[in-house]
Amino acid sequence: MCLLALGGCNSISPEERAVRAGRVIITPDNPTKPKRVRVELYDTPYADQFDKSIPVRERIRLGMRRFAEERIPPTGYCPNGFTGPELVMASAADPDQAFFFVDCVE
Repeated sequence: MCLLALGGCNSISPEERAVRAGRVIITPDNPTKPKRVRVELYDTPYADQFDKSIPVRERIRLGMRRFAEERIPPTGYCPNGFTGPELVMASAADPDQAFFFVDCVE
């Protein structure tokens, strides 16, 4: 799914899209005791699994929440859970790149 709802679409080759889809960067604001974690990726996982009557931005946000629930715990960040994301953003330089933040529960 292109991030059109978040800002636009790039015309990239299917090969490059496949390479990008595997890239995920998880960055804490503090490596030992983070309060906020940034997740960056080139996909909108799970967005198509939600009811189409839900607005696309909300489906993307819910999909990213599910993605974060899978990817953040193995890192050891946010051991007590997290809230968010409240908003999913697209990069101005590359609209296929999405990122969001979650806030760790203390």
